[in-house]
Amino acid sequence: MSISFPLLIEHLDVPFNVIPNVAFPDATPVCVLTNLGEAPVLDTFIVTYPPPGPPPNPPEDGAPWQIEFRWETTAPTTAGIWFLDAWLESLTEGPNLHVPGFPALPLIVPGGSPRAYQETIAVNANAVLPPVPPPPFEPLMARLYRLNTMIRWAQLPLKRTRVVGRGIGPIMEFYTPLP
Repeated sequence: MSISFPLLIEHLDVPFNVIPNVAFPDATPVCVLTNLGEAPVLDTFIVTYPPPGPPPNPPEDGAPWQIEFRWETTAPTTAGIWFLDAWLESLTEGPNLHVPGFPALPLIVPGGSPRAYQETIAVNANAVLPPVPPPPFEPLMARLYRLNTMIRWAQLPLKRTRVVGRGIGPIMEFYTPLP
């Protein structure tokens, strides 16, 4: 199951425009959250086990998930680097968290014609750890977070990095099943 959410494009002083990736039917540049597990409810429900990990014979398997970024550029691009980032904004007690695997390794872009992008970053099951120390009653409660994403561009030679797009995604629930 997956859910798409738009990237809000910032029209700053970059040498191109960002448009939807024509390889997909999306009306805007988007991010796609996909839950690769067999969640019993909406795909924003992710089973996770904090350290030391799942017990022997866990009641449910941990759920891996992934975030996909889709966008395209118009006008001749110049040499540069794309940076992708994602973090979880805490809606319950506790701090915000970076999504494991982010910021993603930069995508180096040679100068030349417009380009279409589709980048997928996988997040392993149990990779999102609870805050330390955990909030009271943490083992009995789900943690709620809003997924936020961002794409940034830096022209080469590296001088400054500009935010080109940002996405405000769905609310995700990280749940540890009780034995």
